[in-house]
Amino acid sequence: MIKEFHKVLIKSACIGSAFTALVSMQSATALAEGAHTHSLKVASSIAPISVLVQQIGGDAIDSHLILPANQSAHHTNLRPSQTRIIAESDVIFAIDPLVEGGLAKFMSEAPEKWVLFSHAMADHLTRREEEDGDHHDDHEGHDDQHDDHDDHEGHDHEGHDDHDGHDDHHDDHEGHEHEGHDDHHDEHDDHKGHDDHSGHAAHGGFYDYHLFFSPVKMRQMAAIITQELSVRLPDHAALFQANYDGVITMLDTASATLSAKLAATTPNHFIAMHDITLYLEQDFDLEAVGFVLGHDHGKPSAKKLRALQEAAKETGAKCVFYEPQIGKRLISQLAADMDLPIVTLDPIGIYIDEETTIDAYWRNVTASFESCFAH
Repeated sequence: MIKEFHKVLIKSACIGSAFTALVSMQSATALAEGAHTHSLKVASSIAPISVLVQQIGGDAIDSHLILPANQSAHHTNLRPSQTRIIAESDVIFAIDPLVEGGLAKFMSEAPEKWVLFSHAMADHLTRREEEDGDHHDDHEGHDDQHDDHDDHEGHDHEGHDDHDGHDDHHDDHEGHEHEGHDDHHDEHDDHKGHDDHSGHAAHGGFYDYHLFFSPVKMRQMAAIITQELSVRLPDHAALFQANYDGVITMLDTASATLSAKLAATTPNHFIAMHDITLYLEQDFDLEAVGFVLGHDHGKPSAKKLRALQEAAKETGAKCVFYEPQIGKRLISQLAADMDLPIVTLDPIGIYIDEETTIDAYWRNVTASFESCFAH
């Protein structure tokens, strides 16, 4: 009888321990879910911005990408999952309504949650004059340029589009100081109303908004991101600052590496798909002899193509760059006519995932220029 009683006690104790363990596990899960629920939800318009945001924010933020690299930022119809990211985000980093045209209406509906680099960096924008063949009111051939846009042979975006990985985690070199850090925030405050940039396309010209495609400009973007996240999560400001320092080191290394590679080659002339390389040319020893597409991605005229061929011959251009987000038919014919190799240059980063770091991004870009000038 005593033995049976002992057995009951032992069994009860085991059940009690299991119950306690289960309750503890459920409590821990609830705490974890609560922590995740209350973390700052941060979205980025395009992949290169998302890499910066994720690397600076780390585990303190819940980071998401709105537009995967196989989806045009200029002209796009958003999926319900993408509009949900926008609606649920506390802060969204993007460039400008003129760049992410598919997001423009969301920017105007909730301007308080959008941080636009075109506004925060307004004093550092470069203005370009309209060139012959740049502007095409009817966008003739625009769709032709994006024939391969959603397909991207050999590249599966299913997981990327659903943000499986992202949902789970996600000027000047003067002394490389951080003193501009607070200044950028002041600039952003001055532009919080998202006022109209008089001169966006005034007098036949336009501002270059491809701010992310230069490690020099990316330094300023990183400062803005760090400041914005620190204001919203002041308890994590030290983490953001430490991550920012790491990003700056990577960007400075990328600048030094690219400069060294370019110094070993001459001439450093090329033809690009469109004018995304302008800040790189401004900051480094590079020169595009022309762009195949207009700044609005309009199809070039026969006159412009002839001018490109002449310029390439006169300057000794080494290659024609191809962007995987844009159809290849036109570029293939052009490169064949010029007897120039086609080299992939991917500023948007079709290869980017939640593990990509900013130094990996710039290594990829540098390798593209190396490949071009090796010919």
